[in-house]
Amino acid sequence: MATILTIIPYPFYPPISGGALRCFHILKEMSRQHMVYVLTCQPPEEFKAPDGTSLSPKIKFINFEERGHYKSIFNLLPLKLADAINHRIIVRSFSSTANQTLLRSYLTLNNLLRQVKFDIIYYEGLEALGLFRDIIHRSLPSAIHLYDAHNVDSVLWMQQAKTQRCQKLAGYAQAALSLEKTLHKKVNAYFCCSEEDNILLSELNGNNLTGTVIPNGVDIQERPFDDSKDKHLNRELLFCGSLDYLPNREGLLWFYREVLPLVKDAMPTIKLNVIGNLLETSAYQNLIEDPAVNFLGRVESVVPFYQTAGVSIAPLLSGSGTRLKILEAMSMGNPVVSTTVGAEGIACTHGENLLIGDTPEKFAENILSLLREEIQFNFIRTQAYNLVKGKYDWQRIGFALRDTIKNLT
Repeated sequence: MATILTIIPYPFYPPISGGALRCFHILKEMSRQHMVYVLTCQPPEEFKAPDGTSLSPKIKFINFEERGHYKSIFNLLPLKLADAINHRIIVRSFSSTANQTLLRSYLTLNNLLRQVKFDIIYYEGLEALGLFRDIIHRSLPSAIHLYDAHNVDSVLWMQQAKTQRCQKLAGYAQAALSLEKTLHKKVNAYFCCSEEDNILLSELNGNNLTGTVIPNGVDIQERPFDDSKDKHLNRELLFCGSLDYLPNREGLLWFYREVLPLVKDAMPTIKLNVIGNLLETSAYQNLIEDPAVNFLGRVESVVPFYQTAGVSIAPLLSGSGTRLKILEAMSMGNPVVSTTVGAEGIACTHGENLLIGDTPEKFAENILSLLREEIQFNFIRTQAYNLVKGKYDWQRIGFALRDTIKNLT
Protein backbone atom coordinates (compact mmCIF):
# COMPACT_ATOMS: atom_id res chain seq x y z
CA MET A 1 0.00 0.00 0.00
CA ALA A 2 1.34 3.42 -0.99
CA THR A 3 0.84 6.67 0.89
CA ILE A 4 -0.31 9.37 -1.53
CA LEU A 5 -0.55 13.13 -1.13
CA THR A 6 -3.07 14.65 -3.52
CA ILE A 7 -3.11 18.43 -4.00
CA ILE A 8 -6.37 19.95 -5.25
CA PRO A 9 -6.26 23.78 -5.07
CA TYR A 10 -9.95 24.35 -5.88
CA PRO A 11 -13.34 23.25 -4.45
CA PHE A 12 -14.44 19.89 -5.84
CA TYR A 13 -17.01 18.54 -3.38
CA PRO A 14 -19.87 17.93 -3.78
CA PRO A 15 -18.78 16.76 -7.26
CA ILE A 16 -20.99 18.64 -9.69
CA SER A 17 -18.78 19.74 -12.60
CA GLY A 18 -16.86 17.39 -14.86
CA GLY A 19 -13.48 18.23 -13.34
CA ALA A 20 -14.79 17.78 -9.79
CA LEU A 21 -16.32 14.42 -10.68
CA ARG A 22 -13.00 13.27 -12.11
CA CYS A 23 -11.20 14.32 -8.91
CA PHE A 24 -13.76 12.55 -6.75
CA HIS A 25 -13.70 9.25 -8.63
CA ILE A 26 -9.92 9.11 -8.93
CA LEU A 27 -9.63 9.65 -5.17
CA LYS A 28 -12.22 6.95 -4.59
CA GLU A 29 -10.41 4.47 -6.83
CA MET A 30 -6.96 5.23 -5.36
CA SER A 31 -8.26 4.77 -1.82
CA ARG A 32 -9.36 1.20 -2.56
CA GLN A 33 -5.73 0.10 -2.17
CA HIS A 34 -3.81 3.12 -0.84
CA MET A 35 -3.85 5.68 1.96
CA VAL A 36 -4.66 9.07 0.46
CA TYR A 37 -4.13 12.50 2.04
CA VAL A 38 -5.88 15.38 0.27
CA LEU A 39 -4.60 18.93 0.68
CA THR A 40 -7.47 21.14 -0.42
CA CYS A 41 -9.02 24.57 0.04
CA GLN A 42 -12.21 23.03 1.53
CA PRO A 43 -12.57 22.25 5.26
CA PRO A 44 -12.68 18.52 6.15
CA GLU A 45 -16.24 18.69 7.49
CA GLU A 46 -17.54 19.37 3.96
CA PHE A 47 -16.46 15.92 2.79
CA LYS A 48 -19.34 13.84 3.99
CA ALA A 49 -21.56 11.47 2.03
CA PRO A 50 -25.28 12.44 1.84
CA ASP A 51 -26.01 10.11 4.77
CA GLY A 52 -23.37 11.90 6.89
CA THR A 53 -20.78 9.12 6.74
CA SER A 54 -17.14 9.47 5.70
CA LEU A 55 -16.37 9.11 1.99
CA SER A 56 -13.64 6.59 2.76
CA PRO A 57 -11.62 5.66 5.86
CA LYS A 58 -8.50 5.71 3.66
CA ILE A 59 -8.93 9.37 2.64
CA LYS A 60 -7.80 12.11 5.02
CA PHE A 61 -8.76 15.68 4.10
CA ILE A 62 -6.57 18.57 5.24
CA ASN A 63 -7.48 22.21 4.74
CA PHE A 64 -4.87 24.50 3.14
CA GLU A 65 -5.27 27.08 5.88
CA GLU A 66 -5.07 24.71 8.86
CA ARG A 67 -1.92 26.52 10.08
CA GLY A 68 -2.70 29.94 8.67
CA HIS A 69 -1.09 32.40 6.29
CA TYR A 70 2.71 32.38 5.95
CA LYS A 71 4.32 35.23 7.89
CA SER A 72 7.79 36.50 8.57
CA ILE A 73 9.51 39.61 9.87
CA PHE A 74 8.62 41.22 6.55
CA ASN A 75 4.97 41.33 7.61
CA LEU A 76 5.85 44.61 9.32
CA LEU A 77 5.83 46.02 5.79
CA PRO A 78 2.65 46.84 3.83
CA LEU A 79 0.67 43.66 3.06
CA LYS A 80 1.25 43.45 -0.72
CA LEU A 81 4.97 44.01 -0.33
CA ALA A 82 5.20 41.52 2.54
CA ASP A 83 3.38 38.87 0.51
CA ALA A 84 5.66 39.44 -2.47
CA ILE A 85 8.81 39.02 -0.36
CA ASN A 86 7.46 36.02 1.56
CA HIS A 87 6.47 34.26 -1.65
CA ARG A 88 9.96 34.73 -3.09
CA ILE A 89 11.49 33.33 0.11
CA ILE A 90 9.31 30.21 -0.15
CA VAL A 91 9.97 29.51 -3.84
CA ARG A 92 13.60 30.71 -3.72
CA SER A 93 13.17 32.91 -6.76
CA PHE A 94 13.44 36.68 -7.11
CA SER A 95 11.40 36.82 -10.31
CA SER A 96 8.14 35.25 -9.11
CA THR A 97 4.97 37.08 -8.11
CA ALA A 98 2.99 36.46 -4.91
CA ASN A 99 0.45 33.63 -5.01
CA GLN A 100 -2.16 33.58 -2.26
CA THR A 101 -2.82 29.85 -2.54
CA LEU A 102 0.82 29.12 -1.81
CA LEU A 103 1.04 31.65 1.02
CA ARG A 104 -2.10 30.23 2.65
CA SER A 105 -1.03 26.59 2.35
CA TYR A 106 2.75 26.59 2.86
CA LEU A 107 2.80 26.14 6.66
CA THR A 108 0.23 23.33 6.54
CA LEU A 109 2.06 21.60 3.68
CA ASN A 110 5.43 21.91 5.39
CA ASN A 111 4.06 20.44 8.60
CA LEU A 112 2.44 17.57 6.72
CA LEU A 113 5.66 16.72 4.88
CA ARG A 114 7.47 16.50 8.24
CA GLN A 115 4.84 14.21 9.73
CA VAL A 116 4.17 11.78 6.87
CA LYS A 117 6.52 10.05 4.44
CA PHE A 118 4.68 10.12 1.13
CA ASP A 119 5.46 7.67 -1.64
CA ILE A 120 3.57 9.58 -4.34
CA ILE A 121 2.65 13.24 -4.80
CA TYR A 122 -0.39 13.53 -7.04
CA TYR A 123 -1.11 16.93 -8.61
CA GLU A 124 -4.61 17.71 -9.80
CA GLY A 125 -4.05 20.19 -12.59
CA LEU A 126 -1.22 22.33 -13.89
CA GLU A 127 -1.65 25.03 -11.23
CA ALA A 128 -0.97 22.58 -8.40
CA LEU A 129 2.08 21.21 -10.20
CA GLY A 130 3.52 24.65 -10.91
CA LEU A 131 3.01 25.91 -7.36
CA PHE A 132 4.06 22.96 -5.24
CA ARG A 133 6.30 20.52 -7.08
CA ASP A 134 9.69 22.13 -6.47
CA ILE A 135 8.91 22.89 -2.83
CA ILE A 136 7.86 19.29 -2.17
CA HIS A 137 10.85 17.89 -4.05
CA ARG A 138 13.21 19.75 -1.71
CA SER A 139 11.60 18.07 1.30
CA LEU A 140 10.96 14.64 -0.25
CA PRO A 141 13.54 14.08 -3.00
CA SER A 142 12.66 10.38 -3.33
CA ALA A 143 8.90 10.85 -3.78
CA ILE A 144 7.28 9.95 -7.09
CA HIS A 145 5.50 12.87 -8.80
CA LEU A 146 2.32 12.13 -10.76
CA TYR A 147 0.34 14.77 -12.69
CA ASP A 148 -3.27 14.56 -13.82
CA ALA A 149 -3.85 16.57 -16.99
CA HIS A 150 -7.56 17.28 -17.22
CA ASN A 151 -6.76 19.06 -20.49
CA VAL A 152 -3.74 20.17 -22.47
CA ASP A 153 -4.00 23.59 -20.86
CA SER A 154 -1.89 25.46 -23.42
CA VAL A 155 -4.25 24.35 -26.19
CA LEU A 156 -7.32 25.24 -24.17
CA TRP A 157 -6.09 28.74 -23.28
CA MET A 158 -4.93 29.48 -26.83
CA GLN A 159 -8.31 28.46 -28.22
CA GLN A 160 -9.96 30.92 -25.86
CA ALA A 161 -7.39 33.64 -26.59
CA LYS A 162 -8.13 33.42 -30.31
CA THR A 163 -11.89 33.29 -29.82
CA GLN A 164 -11.91 36.32 -27.52
CA ARG A 165 -8.89 38.07 -29.07
CA CYS A 166 -7.44 38.39 -25.60
CA GLN A 167 -3.73 38.88 -24.99
CA LYS A 168 -4.11 37.99 -21.30
CA LEU A 169 -5.41 34.53 -22.22
CA ALA A 170 -2.61 34.16 -24.76
CA GLY A 171 -0.19 34.84 -21.91
CA TYR A 172 -1.82 32.06 -19.88
CA ALA A 173 -1.39 29.76 -22.88
CA GLN A 174 2.31 30.54 -23.15
CA ALA A 175 2.88 30.03 -19.44
CA ALA A 176 1.05 26.68 -19.59
CA LEU A 177 3.05 25.63 -22.64
CA SER A 178 6.33 26.42 -20.89
CA LEU A 179 5.40 24.17 -17.99
CA GLU A 180 3.96 21.41 -20.18
CA LYS A 181 7.22 21.26 -22.15
CA THR A 182 9.15 20.57 -18.92
CA LEU A 183 6.91 17.85 -17.53
CA HIS A 184 9.62 15.26 -18.17
CA LYS A 185 11.82 17.18 -15.71
CA LYS A 186 9.06 17.67 -13.13
CA VAL A 187 7.11 14.41 -12.91
CA ASN A 188 7.66 10.68 -13.22
CA ALA A 189 4.41 10.05 -15.06
CA TYR A 190 1.09 11.64 -15.90
CA PHE A 191 -2.55 10.75 -16.40
CA CYS A 192 -4.58 12.33 -19.20
CA CYS A 193 -8.15 12.03 -20.44
CA SER A 194 -7.67 10.94 -24.04
CA GLU A 195 -5.17 9.41 -26.43
CA GLU A 196 -5.10 12.68 -28.37
CA ASP A 197 -3.94 14.54 -25.25
CA ASN A 198 -1.45 11.77 -24.49
CA ILE A 199 0.19 12.06 -27.90
CA LEU A 200 0.43 15.85 -27.68
CA LEU A 201 1.89 15.91 -24.16
CA SER A 202 4.39 13.21 -25.07
CA GLU A 203 5.50 15.13 -28.18
CA LEU A 204 5.89 18.34 -26.16
CA ASN A 205 8.34 16.44 -23.95
CA GLY A 206 10.34 14.86 -26.75
CA ASN A 207 8.72 11.48 -26.01
CA ASN A 208 10.79 11.35 -22.80
CA LEU A 209 7.82 10.88 -20.48
CA THR A 210 5.28 8.09 -20.09
CA GLY A 211 1.60 8.95 -19.92
CA THR A 212 -1.41 6.77 -19.13
CA VAL A 213 -4.87 7.48 -20.49
CA ILE A 214 -7.29 7.48 -17.57
CA PRO A 215 -10.46 8.57 -19.32
CA ASN A 216 -13.27 10.41 -17.67
CA GLY A 217 -15.89 7.92 -16.62
CA VAL A 218 -19.19 7.45 -14.88
CA ASP A 219 -20.42 5.30 -12.01
CA ILE A 220 -23.16 3.32 -13.75
CA GLN A 221 -24.56 2.20 -10.39
CA GLU A 222 -25.17 5.82 -9.35
CA ARG A 223 -26.28 6.88 -12.84
CA PRO A 224 -28.66 4.05 -13.81
CA PHE A 225 -30.16 3.63 -17.27
CA ASP A 226 -33.67 5.06 -17.67
CA ASP A 227 -35.62 2.49 -19.69
CA SER A 228 -38.86 4.51 -19.83
CA LYS A 229 -40.82 3.38 -22.87
CA ASP A 230 -41.93 6.87 -23.94
CA LYS A 231 -38.76 8.79 -23.12
CA HIS A 232 -38.51 10.02 -26.72
CA LEU A 233 -41.69 12.02 -26.11
CA ASN A 234 -40.01 14.19 -23.47
CA ARG A 235 -39.76 17.65 -24.98
CA GLU A 236 -36.88 18.82 -22.79
CA LEU A 237 -33.24 19.27 -23.79
CA LEU A 238 -30.53 19.16 -21.15
CA PHE A 239 -27.23 21.03 -20.99
CA CYS A 240 -25.15 20.10 -17.96
CA GLY A 241 -21.69 21.48 -17.16
CA SER A 242 -19.76 24.15 -15.28
CA LEU A 243 -21.18 27.44 -16.57
CA ASP A 244 -18.09 29.46 -15.63
CA TYR A 245 -15.90 27.23 -17.80
CA LEU A 246 -15.17 29.22 -20.97
CA PRO A 247 -15.72 26.43 -23.54
CA ASN A 248 -19.07 25.58 -21.91
CA ARG A 249 -20.13 29.23 -21.95
CA GLU A 250 -19.09 29.67 -25.57
CA GLY A 251 -20.85 26.47 -26.67
CA LEU A 252 -24.07 27.07 -24.74
CA LEU A 253 -24.43 30.63 -26.04
CA TRP A 254 -23.82 29.39 -29.61
CA PHE A 255 -26.53 26.77 -29.12
CA TYR A 256 -28.98 29.28 -27.65
CA ARG A 257 -28.48 31.88 -30.39
CA GLU A 258 -28.01 29.67 -33.44
CA VAL A 259 -29.56 26.26 -32.83
CA LEU A 260 -32.44 26.56 -30.36
CA PRO A 261 -34.47 28.92 -32.60
CA LEU A 262 -34.35 26.30 -35.39
CA VAL A 263 -35.55 23.58 -33.02
CA LYS A 264 -38.34 25.79 -31.64
CA ASP A 265 -39.56 26.65 -35.12
CA ALA A 266 -40.17 22.96 -35.77
CA MET A 267 -41.17 21.99 -32.22
CA PRO A 268 -42.57 25.05 -30.37
CA THR A 269 -43.09 23.27 -27.03
CA ILE A 270 -39.42 22.40 -26.59
CA LYS A 271 -37.68 23.49 -23.37
CA LEU A 272 -33.99 23.82 -22.58
CA ASN A 273 -32.82 22.94 -19.06
CA VAL A 274 -29.43 24.38 -18.07
CA ILE A 275 -27.58 22.97 -15.04
CA GLY A 276 -24.16 23.87 -13.66
CA ASN A 277 -22.10 25.86 -11.19
CA LEU A 278 -22.14 29.59 -11.88
CA LEU A 279 -20.56 32.60 -10.18
CA GLU A 280 -21.15 35.31 -12.82
CA THR A 281 -24.59 35.49 -14.49
CA SER A 282 -24.21 38.46 -16.85
CA ALA A 283 -23.29 36.38 -19.91
CA TYR A 284 -26.46 34.31 -19.51
CA GLN A 285 -29.00 37.05 -18.89
CA ASN A 286 -30.97 36.33 -22.08
CA LEU A 287 -31.29 32.66 -21.17
CA ILE A 288 -32.31 33.47 -17.60
CA GLU A 289 -35.13 35.70 -18.87
CA ASP A 290 -36.29 33.36 -21.66
CA PRO A 291 -39.46 31.35 -20.75
CA ALA A 292 -38.26 28.56 -23.07
CA VAL A 293 -35.20 28.05 -20.84
CA ASN A 294 -35.18 26.65 -17.32
CA PHE A 295 -31.91 28.14 -16.04
CA LEU A 296 -31.38 26.02 -12.95
CA GLY A 297 -27.75 26.65 -11.99
CA ARG A 298 -26.40 24.23 -9.42
CA VAL A 299 -28.78 21.47 -8.30
CA GLU A 300 -28.55 18.91 -5.52
CA SER A 301 -28.88 16.00 -7.95
CA VAL A 302 -28.85 15.90 -11.75
CA VAL A 303 -30.65 12.54 -11.90
CA PRO A 304 -34.25 13.89 -11.99
CA PHE A 305 -33.36 16.24 -14.85
CA TYR A 306 -31.89 13.46 -16.98
CA GLN A 307 -35.08 11.50 -16.30
CA THR A 308 -37.39 14.27 -17.53
CA ALA A 309 -35.17 15.19 -20.49
CA GLY A 310 -35.28 13.60 -23.91
CA VAL A 311 -31.98 14.61 -25.51
CA SER A 312 -28.76 15.75 -23.86
CA ILE A 313 -26.61 18.27 -25.74
CA ALA A 314 -22.84 18.96 -25.83
CA PRO A 315 -22.47 21.92 -28.23
CA LEU A 316 -18.80 22.67 -27.52
CA LEU A 317 -16.69 24.64 -30.00
CA SER A 318 -13.37 24.46 -28.12
CA GLY A 319 -11.62 22.62 -25.32
CA SER A 320 -9.70 19.39 -24.87
CA GLY A 321 -9.95 16.26 -22.75
CA THR A 322 -13.27 14.41 -22.64
CA ARG A 323 -16.77 15.61 -21.67
CA LEU A 324 -17.80 13.67 -18.63
CA LYS A 325 -21.35 14.90 -19.02
CA ILE A 326 -21.67 13.06 -22.35
CA LEU A 327 -20.78 9.81 -20.57
CA GLU A 328 -23.18 10.64 -17.74
CA ALA A 329 -26.02 11.20 -20.21
CA MET A 330 -25.18 7.95 -22.02
CA SER A 331 -25.25 6.01 -18.77
CA MET A 332 -28.69 7.38 -17.87
CA GLY A 333 -30.30 6.65 -21.22
CA ASN A 334 -30.35 10.10 -22.84
CA PRO A 335 -29.18 10.13 -26.46
CA VAL A 336 -26.56 12.82 -27.03
CA VAL A 337 -26.18 15.38 -29.79
CA SER A 338 -22.69 16.88 -29.83
CA THR A 339 -20.28 18.80 -31.98
CA THR A 340 -17.11 17.07 -33.17
CA VAL A 341 -15.11 18.99 -30.57
CA GLY A 342 -17.53 18.03 -27.82
CA ALA A 343 -17.17 14.33 -28.59
CA GLU A 344 -13.37 14.35 -28.79
CA GLY A 345 -11.62 11.82 -26.59
CA ILE A 346 -14.62 9.45 -26.45
CA ALA A 347 -14.57 6.28 -28.54
CA CYS A 348 -17.94 7.05 -30.07
CA THR A 349 -19.31 6.90 -33.61
CA HIS A 350 -21.82 9.23 -35.26
CA GLY A 351 -25.02 7.38 -35.98
CA GLU A 352 -24.16 4.51 -33.65
CA ASN A 353 -23.96 5.84 -30.08
CA LEU A 354 -24.49 9.60 -30.55
CA LEU A 355 -25.21 12.15 -33.27
CA ILE A 356 -22.78 14.89 -34.32
CA GLY A 357 -23.61 18.25 -35.86
CA ASP A 358 -21.12 21.06 -36.41
CA THR A 359 -23.48 23.59 -38.02
CA PRO A 360 -26.61 25.02 -36.42
CA GLU A 361 -28.75 23.37 -39.08
CA LYS A 362 -27.24 19.90 -38.62
CA PHE A 363 -27.27 20.14 -34.82
CA ALA A 364 -30.97 21.08 -34.84
CA GLU A 365 -31.77 18.38 -37.41
CA ASN A 366 -30.16 15.73 -35.18
CA ILE A 367 -32.20 16.79 -32.14
CA LEU A 368 -35.44 16.77 -34.08
CA SER A 369 -34.80 13.40 -35.69
CA LEU A 370 -34.20 11.77 -32.29
CA LEU A 371 -37.35 13.24 -30.76
CA ARG A 372 -39.44 12.26 -33.80
CA GLU A 373 -38.08 8.77 -34.46
CA GLU A 374 -38.56 6.34 -31.58
CA ILE A 375 -36.51 3.54 -33.18
CA GLN A 376 -33.47 5.76 -33.74
CA PHE A 377 -33.84 7.34 -30.27
CA ASN A 378 -33.76 3.94 -28.54
CA PHE A 379 -31.03 2.50 -30.78
CA ILE A 380 -28.65 5.40 -30.10
CA ARG A 381 -29.21 5.45 -26.35
CA THR A 382 -28.91 1.67 -25.98
CA GLN A 383 -25.65 1.56 -27.94
CA ALA A 384 -24.36 4.52 -25.92
CA TYR A 385 -25.07 2.72 -22.64
CA ASN A 386 -23.27 -0.38 -23.88
CA LEU A 387 -20.24 1.80 -24.74
CA VAL A 388 -20.16 3.35 -21.26
CA LYS A 389 -20.65 0.03 -19.51
CA GLY A 390 -17.86 -1.64 -21.47
CA LYS A 391 -15.29 1.17 -21.52
CA TYR A 392 -16.08 4.09 -19.21
CA ASP A 393 -17.42 2.66 -15.94
CA TRP A 394 -15.24 4.00 -13.10
CA GLN A 395 -14.77 0.59 -11.55
CA ARG A 396 -13.26 -0.65 -14.82
CA ILE A 397 -11.12 2.50 -15.17
CA GLY A 398 -9.95 2.02 -11.57
CA PHE A 399 -8.09 -1.16 -12.50
CA ALA A 400 -5.88 0.71 -14.99
CA LEU A 401 -5.35 3.54 -12.52
CA ARG A 402 -4.22 1.23 -9.74
CA ASP A 403 -2.01 -0.79 -12.10
CA THR A 404 -0.18 2.40 -13.07
CA ILE A 405 0.39 3.34 -9.42
CA LYS A 406 1.59 -0.20 -8.66
CA ASN A 407 4.12 -0.02 -11.52
CA LEU A 408 5.38 3.38 -10.34
CA THR A 409 6.00 2.17 -6.80
